[in-house]
Amino acid sequence: AGDSYLAKWGGCSATASPWTNLGSSLPGVFGAPLLEGRGTMGAGTQNVLTLSNAAPSAVAILFVAPSSLPTPFKGGIVLPDPIYSPTYGMTSASGKIKFRLILPASTPSGAQAWVQWGIADAAAVKGVALSNAVMGVSP
Repeated sequence: AGDSYLAKWGGCSATASPWTNLGSSLPGVFGAPLLEGRGTMGAGTQNVLTLSNAAPSAVAILFVAPSSLPTPFKGGIVLPDPIYSPTYGMTSASGKIKFRLILPASTPSGAQAWVQWGIADAAAVKGVALSNAVMGVSP
């Protein structure tokens, strides 16, 4: 049919995400809770951290830090450096939480945000499930 089997790649219009999945989850009632980061991590921007697959209507602890210091916690490992007090929340009836992380306008290029959730879960080792950790890097 006259097809030369040649093609031209036009490049990729999608931008690489500044968020990296680092693993380190500890399963609970629905398996491993999943944390996903979305947003540009640019100075002054709002980023959204979405937790799913967690125990429903459960107390949750958010660990956020600018660096990592892997620390044993309830049978798993928390990757964010525990230098700040955690933030507490509650999962929805479907085991989800959305958290908005707003970066200061003075955030320098290369700044990191390490994030991970701990969720009260009777089906988990020592009663706590951990989400995977994610790390975002500002452009």
